[in-house]
Amino acid sequence: MNFDEQPDHYTIPEDYRESEKETIKWEKQHDPGCQPGPDGEKPKKCNRRRRIFTGTVIIFALVLGTAFWLRYMNPYVTDARERGYVVKVEKRGHLFKTWEGDMILQSSFTDSTNVYSRDFSFSVENPELALRLQEYQGTGRQVVVSYKRYSGTLPWRGSSANVITSVEPVVHDAGPVCESTETSNSMTETTEPVDSVVSGQI
Repeated sequence: MNFDEQPDHYTIPEDYRESEKETIKWEKQHDPGCQPGPDGEKPKKCNRRRRIFTGTVIIFALVLGTAFWLRYMNPYVTDARERGYVVKVEKRGHLFKTWEGDMILQSSFTDSTNVYSRDFSFSVENPELALRLQEYQGTGRQVVVSYKRYSGTLPWRGSSANVITSVEPVVHDAGPVCESTETSNSMTETTEPVDSVVSGQI
């Protein structure tokens, strides 16, 4: 063995040094099926994978968007009506200030079989409608509200799933008032002859 030519490997046989493994090279390995051909066109295998991945992403986005629309944007109850007394209407919220309110329903007074339950809570998207509801707050006047109900709530829409769309005051029947006026008229008619008789005697 020549120690001058191989000073660092004099203890290793030459046959073993020739069979040493090559150093691993950490280079990006490309899929041979996606390598461009001689004309610059990619093979069908690579295009198929991309189409499957793109189709999966599109289907997932459509399903997610449809579920969001059905739960938060599309009301499952519309044109519902409740009758009662407005107890409170105010703006609430930390980040999003929304109009929230409570009502005592008329049905809670007429139904004696059930124990009095919590007030009817609602949200109002229209500020003008919220101010109109505030006018009936604490007045003891009955109102009829129309609302729609969603499956879920959004922070910028309100904390309640019930959203008021309109409000109308309850107009009571004026029949008893007419009867009282007729009664008073009849009383005046009966008193007139008595007065004439008394004056004639005098």
